Amino acid sequence: MRAGAIGCFLLFCAAGIHANTLGSAGLDFSLQDYFEVNRIKDVSLSSDGSRVAYVVERQRVQGNNVSRVAYIQQTTAGSSPVVARTPPDAHGLAWIAHKGELAFLSGQAGVTHVFAYDTQSEETRQLTQSEDDVIDFRFAPRGGAIAYLTAPGSESLYDRLRRKGPGILIDTDVVGIADMVEPNVRPAPSALWLLLPGRRPQQVDVPGELRSFHWSPDAEALSVTYTPASMPVTRRTSVGVIDVQTKRFTPVATAVSIPGNREISYFGGEWIPGTRSFVVRRVDETNSWLRGALQPRMTIVNTLRSWRDTGAHWWAAQEMYPLDVSVYPRSSRTIYVEARHRAIDKLMTWTSDDIYVPDPLFDFPDSSTRSFRFSEDFRTVVFIKESLTDPPELYVRSTTGSSRRLTGVNVDIARRRLPKISVITWRSQDDIEISGWLMAPPDGATGPPWPLLTYVHGGPSSPFPGRFAPSTSVWPYPFEVLALNGVAVFIPQYRGTKTFGGERGYPKSMDAEPVDDVVSGIQALVRRGIADRARLGIAGHSHGAWLGAIVATRMNVFRAGSFAEGWSNQAVLFETHDGQLNREVHQRGIGELSFYEEPRRYLEMSPDLHMKNISLAALFESGSGAAAVQMLGMPKAMRHFGLPSEFVIYPATGHTVTTPSVQQESSERNFDWFRFWLLGKEDPGVTKRTQYMRWREMRSVRTQSETGGSQEDPSSESSANRIFNKASTAASGASCGQASASC
Repeated sequence: MRAGAIGCFLLFCAAGIHANTLGSAGLDFSLQDYFEVNRIKDVSLSSDGSRVAYVVERQRVQGNNVSRVAYIQQTTAGSSPVVARTPPDAHGLAWIAHKGELAFLSGQAGVTHVFAYDTQSEETRQLTQSEDDVIDFRFAPRGGAIAYLTAPGSESLYDRLRRKGPGILIDTDVVGIADMVEPNVRPAPSALWLLLPGRRPQQVDVPGELRSFHWSPDAEALSVTYTPASMPVTRRTSVGVIDVQTKRFTPVATAVSIPGNREISYFGGEWIPGTRSFVVRRVDETNSWLRGALQPRMTIVNTLRSWRDTGAHWWAAQEMYPLDVSVYPRSSRTIYVEARHRAIDKLMTWTSDDIYVPDPLFDFPDSSTRSFRFSEDFRTVVFIKESLTDPPELYVRSTTGSSRRLTGVNVDIARRRLPKISVITWRSQDDIEISGWLMAPPDGATGPPWPLLTYVHGGPSSPFPGRFAPSTSVWPYPFEVLALNGVAVFIPQYRGTKTFGGERGYPKSMDAEPVDDVVSGIQALVRRGIADRARLGIAGHSHGAWLGAIVATRMNVFRAGSFAEGWSNQAVLFETHDGQLNREVHQRGIGELSFYEEPRRYLEMSPDLHMKNISLAALFESGSGAAAVQMLGMPKAMRHFGLPSEFVIYPATGHTVTTPSVQQESSERNFDWFRFWLLGKEDPGVTKRTQYMRWREMRSVRTQSETGGSQEDPSSESSANRIFNKASTAASGASCGQASASC
């Protein structure tokens, strides 16, 4: 890579991405503070815009649970929240239009039902009587009728295999390893019900599996998005309309499967106020691996007229991410879309003039805004606002005023000192500009250059978002606390990451451009004097754990790594997943034939087969009910070559960590791990004595192996320079999918 092509710019305050200053409390954000953050969920605004209901959720290490408290608050200035006397598990809050009642779902009686809470009398009444759990519901615009979904219970294959009985015929197209190692229940198709005033509930037939539904403004029809019964094992969706009185179903836009691995899906159904028209989105898809990266075309369909997709009706394609974006039609000329743009959540405005831009009233350059809820007349809106340095709070805005903070659930956390957050850009090997986040130690810290931890996010579609401590919702890496303790954290938004445009969203293969992007980003930080090349670390979760490990095998410069819920071997992954997933995701993502036809590429992209010449110390973590089996190969390979490694499996844990005690354990373990290997520091606590005895022994063995018994320190500047330069050159050739010695 040309030295002059490194466009590496730190944009701390100058570019509007501010660095958090020392709060009035004068305390650094700590590991414990991750469990003090309150998250706002289930936001609902009354139809007249006068009241908002929301749930405050918090992880509780003491008690090892998640507390949830529902609140009701006026949207006027100076209002205070009032605790709603709803059950602790109340979720899916929704105001019943033009009534003083708040509806919600609760399963405290053993079966989940819809309930209504009277805010005046504080009495609760049950509205549904289904034998099966209600999983979703919507009230008609005037609040009289309810449409709801029920999901019948079903037994998992895991449980069936552990009960004596006759042999079970397995469909290899839909059954994979997850079905055999955990109680992975595949739910039976949900049922749609209508409960009209004065009538008994009636089930409505839909020709497939229902995904979403919306009431028409006159309450005479329901739009539905569904997976057709003719495509039972696919994710292709269609759109139709149900007449509420006759229960007649009419298809509007039907999914199409075209030979040559191409599919067309339709979804949406959000109605235009005061009309019998709704919004439909269309996706022409050729790569399910990148399915999160959508560039849909959107149009308005009038249900009173016949309609077919001729291509002439469609608006210009725009990048819209993720798939389940919330769409709020204000009129046929203005439609609000709650999407993610350049890794930041924004309210976008899509007009009939083919313009799709962030709405200027809610465009905060360094903050994410989400969970928008509008009053019926669109004159009042509430939303959650947060950033990488500002914890979430609920805001309100009217058409006659400015945005105003409504809640103060995180005022103490907001006073904590946090790292400096900046956007960094650089040029990859093919001169494409890439960007990412940099969490740098605050003013007064030693450096730069700092030890650098590179985090490779999962997905790969999902960017590392501009939210507060976002890693805690996936895998609890303590990035903020590591940065405050002198380890800068670099998060590249490599190609395959969505929200940055089509050029960055669609790499040619899983490993070529993404590896180049990560490697060139690290090179840029080293050459700019920001990162200490002798103290580099790497981490990743899910797809990022696989890609991060690939980077480590092709660029042998890392002192320490930590990988969670990834996979070790592409061939094993292919063999243990169901046939449909292999065809739609793994084969298309690799860009090759099936593993059975062309195994070379699968082996080339298996990190456990290329660990002979690396030297990092690696921590591997997995949930017992997720990727533990697929991850086993990497720690086995490292032990084979005498490399320092530990493999930790967390009981009763899936692909993400949701149990507070496990979150705490993993975050502390990773904090200790990187401080030990990158900073040479240990926690003096007695309870961790055994842990450091193991790690010191690993370090001693590795040092002797690297130096061959000599006295040269492999982390010295001269040694690190040679390793870094050699590995950087090797990584550039290997990441193009060509076999090389470094692969």
